[in-house]
Amino acid sequence: MQTSMIKNKTILNGLAAVVMAAFVQGCWHEDLSECEENVVKLTLGLERLPGSTENPDFATEVDRARYFIFNDSLNTLSAHGTVDVSKADGPVCDMTVHDLPLGKYTMVVVANDNKWTTENVSPSVPDEITVANGEGGEKSSYVKRYSFTHECECGFSDYVTLYRTDALVKLRLLNIPEYIKGGNITVTNVAETCRPDSLFSGKTNMDVMFGKEEEKDCNIEKWFSVFPSADSSGSYVWLNISVDNGGSLETILERVGHLWLKRNSINEIIVNFNSGNPFSPEITIEVDKEWDGTDDIIFDI
Repeated sequence: MQTSMIKNKTILNGLAAVVMAAFVQGCWHEDLSECEENVVKLTLGLERLPGSTENPDFATEVDRARYFIFNDSLNTLSAHGTVDVSKADGPVCDMTVHDLPLGKYTMVVVANDNKWTTENVSPSVPDEITVANGEGGEKSSYVKRYSFTHECECGFSDYVTLYRTDALVKLRLLNIPEYIKGGNITVTNVAETCRPDSLFSGKTNMDVMFGKEEEKDCNIEKWFSVFPSADSSGSYVWLNISVDNGGSLETILERVGHLWLKRNSINEIIVNFNSGNPFSPEITIEVDKEWDGTDDIIFDI
């Protein structure tokens, strides 16, 4: 009799532990009518730039975003939709997915990319989603691959940080002579695509145009964003300028630097035109060491 009582007490203690664990996890409810069943609520945020102490304002950085949720067991796209950026509150934006059955899922969120946020596309697997270099326009594109287990009938919630895909570059052209009418900066060997897990692949060039109409007091200042290299060889910066040669334009090509860009970094390139031969201009390159959050750019001239 005593042995039986001990066994029963052990079973009861085990059941109590299970009940307590479920209660702590928030999945033990006698009355499910008070729950939002099979609802997934996620709060999206953006990663900080180096040197920044505050998270970026979501609505300022993101114009448009979409999500794709894949069922890991069935290998199917279970849900997809648009993130309502208009509901962003400072550094965060909430999104809700209704009627998502219990299971294990992989979600991909893409922001600002032209293809995945504006076209009616339905990928079959997460790896099918890749962001192209320059597709974010004037703003950076953001991605995130996020895995979660939806195992509570009363729903699932979490905070998800989206990753910036590119490097930010501030280009400053100083003391531009009158005979220079325009041109472009070309950054070579930058990655062509970025996957949601921030892996880069491919190889392409990035061109940033500038013209006389952008000059202010013989200087031009503009921002652009670009993917880093997919390999460790880095990129070269080429300066193409159009020079007025007695009424006709002549193009001059000058390689001005070798650099290694990093994702989610702030960089500054300064091209200072000095007085010299119009067809062999003297160009000096500087890196602003006091630039807050700048990754060092190594120039090999």
